[in-house]
Amino acid sequence: MPDFRAALRECQNGNLRMTQDSEGHRLFCYTKQCFFGKDTWNDVTTTHRGQLYFENKPVNKPFKKIFNVNEVDSTDHDLVCERMKNEPYEILDKANGHLFIVSMSKDSKGEQHVVFSTKGSLPNPDNDLLNDDIKIFISLYGDKMDQLCNKMPYTTLMFEAIVSHDKHSMYDLQVEQYGSENCFVLLGASIGLGYDHGPDVAEHIFHSKHNNTTLLEDPWVESNWDSLNNIATFLECPVVQKYDEVDGTPEMWKEHTDREGYVIHFLTNNDRVKIKTNEYWQNRFKKDLTPEVILSTFKSGGIEKIKDKLPEEIAANCNAVLIDHFYFWHNSILCRQYKIDIFLGERNYQLTQLFLSLMKTTTIQLRRKSAENCSMTGQSNNR
Repeated sequence: MPDFRAALRECQNGNLRMTQDSEGHRLFCYTKQCFFGKDTWNDVTTTHRGQLYFENKPVNKPFKKIFNVNEVDSTDHDLVCERMKNEPYEILDKANGHLFIVSMSKDSKGEQHVVFSTKGSLPNPDNDLLNDDIKIFISLYGDKMDQLCNKMPYTTLMFEAIVSHDKHSMYDLQVEQYGSENCFVLLGASIGLGYDHGPDVAEHIFHSKHNNTTLLEDPWVESNWDSLNNIATFLECPVVQKYDEVDGTPEMWKEHTDREGYVIHFLTNNDRVKIKTNEYWQNRFKKDLTPEVILSTFKSGGIEKIKDKLPEEIAANCNAVLIDHFYFWHNSILCRQYKIDIFLGERNYQLTQLFLSLMKTTTIQLRRKSAENCSMTGQSNNR
């Protein structure tokens, strides 16, 4: 079970950040430092991806951090394939939008709470993305949500928001697949069944035939796709597509087209692994990661801004390449002023105003970095 004090400690360490609304709900999510750090993923940081507390107690159960295949040791491709041979699992579509969480719970006085959030933010006047999400969601499903609160007062619903005010790289394909320009695709649900039973009973009730966790150990039960489909039918919203079977191995699925990818949901412990297609990455680079966008981002905020702009899965490696090539160019070529004209002439370079501006605004920073690099490596600018 999530622990409020443990979450606060990770905030002090810089691995989690906390946001709070006017009613006292506190939301936790991992930080960039956590994502790019070493040995920062643990039971606390992986489970706090939209984790909500009220009165210092956990009041929802969102997905824990989902890693790509081969991203961490637990998602090693061979290990995933071995688990698929020996464990029950579901293969679901990796929808292409942003996460929208609805958390329903009761407080110590028995009053019902419904909180809308993303994985890292709560509603506030400046949160245009979430505010627009909420308006559309309530207009589509508000009446049904009221009924669902009465039927299942302890429920966390995870949706993929496929909305016109936040078009992702495969937006048109997703609209065609899920049938609406503005819709919320139900990805997952956690039902707080343990709150209706005393501890003597809860210790003897298991999550499912595949998962032997008891309600005493964890009162929140994650739905499989069939249960998810029943909830979606009640709400009259689309449900994430399920594939009966996909030929080949997860590494081979990366070659598939017309989709962002897949999520493998292991039913024994609710582990999830995601696989993103090569086509998805190509679309991301065409839309968001052109040379012009990267240069403009670097100009406005340096290498850290680029890290924020790039998708988390590739940001660290891309930044390492950018830093290595850019500083090599700066140290070995630009700093050797007497060769700049020859260098540009040989390569027929055309310096754009953007690049000239970038050079002007970052010269001091680069020279400082250059000096640091040289002092650490013992190399000169004439290496």
